[in-house]
Amino acid sequence: MKDKATYYRNLTNQFEDQLNDVNRQYFSDLRTYLITAGLFYDERAVNEQVYMILTDILEAQSNQETAQHFYGKDPQKLGNELIRELPKESMKKRVNLSLYLMSIMWLIKLLTDLSGKGALQLNVLTYLVMGLFSVLVVQLTFFLMHRSIYLKESHPLKKNKKIEFLAMWLVATVVISLYVVIAKFTPALMMIPIPYPLDIVLILVLTFGISGFVLIKKQKEFYSMLIMVFAFGALGLIQRLPQTANLLSGRSGMIWIVGILIVANIFYVIFTRSQMKKES
Repeated sequence: MKDKATYYRNLTNQFEDQLNDVNRQYFSDLRTYLITAGLFYDERAVNEQVYMILTDILEAQSNQETAQHFYGKDPQKLGNELIRELPKESMKKRVNLSLYLMSIMWLIKLLTDLSGKGALQLNVLTYLVMGLFSVLVVQLTFFLMHRSIYLKESHPLKKNKKIEFLAMWLVATVVISLYVVIAKFTPALMMIPIPYPLDIVLILVLTFGISGFVLIKKQKEFYSMLIMVFAFGALGLIQRLPQTANLLSGRSGMIWIVGILIVANIFYVIFTRSQMKKES
């Protein structure tokens, strides 16, 4: 099923460039509308439907017909009709996808915990709550993207880019604040101590394990993330190794930590934008 989903997605990406500007915009909006309909729709069915729409529009275009003329002036209504026919993933696949999303959050949380100094205590309850919250955040992201595709031109988010940016900033701030609240106020009921030198081993395994997996699997969409992985890993090693623990202590050490993270983030943004330009 996964191979079929990838097959249809690759075909779509391959032939989408043949659309003219008007038809590409029509197709791109409809495609995004279908993909963001929900987290647990069958991926193969969604990608196959998107590909079928593309082939229809390409055929219409070859006959000097626009996508709007072929499919109608109400693509949102068409999208809703198609979504009602899409099958849902099996319960097993829904659980596996949820665990996959949670594991990404756990890895990020573990790396940030390891990048600090002092004795490491992992709050299992915090990891569990953050993982479940991450699944809800992804679902919320899909929902907001889905609802934003066909907003009326008179809608404030459509008319004013500043309001759109403010809304995005507000949502991001609330989400980040909730993550902080979870981290700070989750009761310490299930604690797992990670003593030295096991914390050093864990940093090395995570840093090189994640990097190796991404590179071997050629997961290009995660290449830029490796910059932050190595930044957190390096900070963790420097602050936890007895030979280097004092290098980042005190006020000057905090400045160095913030500086390293800022530089890593700048390179992350630059690399991500460069990657997006290559794929566009």
